Amino acid sequence: MHSNRIIKILFLTALTLSALSCREPSIRENFVKSSKIGGDGRYHFDVDFSDSLALYDISFYSKLDEVTSTAGFPITVHWKSPSGWSFSERVYWNPSQNVVLYRTDIAPKEPGTWDLSVYIGEYPPLCGLGIITERKDGTR
Repeated sequence: MHSNRIIKILFLTALTLSALSCREPSIRENFVKSSKIGGDGRYHFDVDFSDSLALYDISFYSKLDEVTSTAGFPITVHWKSPSGWSFSERVYWNPSQNVVLYRTDIAPKEPGTWDLSVYIGEYPPLCGLGIITERKDGTR
């Protein structure tokens, strides 16, 4: 009788662990080489905001081929929602940092896959641009 209980506990533990291991990763990364940017001169990323109960952090990362100045340079970030609504903003990147936190605790009003494009222009000689999206489960 006692061994049956231990077997049931071990089985339930294994089942729970296997269910947890099947979850989607909470952090996603995507990198676009400079040679692969679109004809519009923008880096394009699909950002998965499908979990309507989560908050998200977005960071950009890159490596400058050469640092010619310590002054921040402007980047234009353009968002387009799944329904087509869009907005843009200009932010500044400190060239001494390879990873820059762009926004934290993003709570999208519309779940789904958003199009995020980044225009950097001619200033920095980048090898490419990457995005890190971190989903914080159940935080809303």
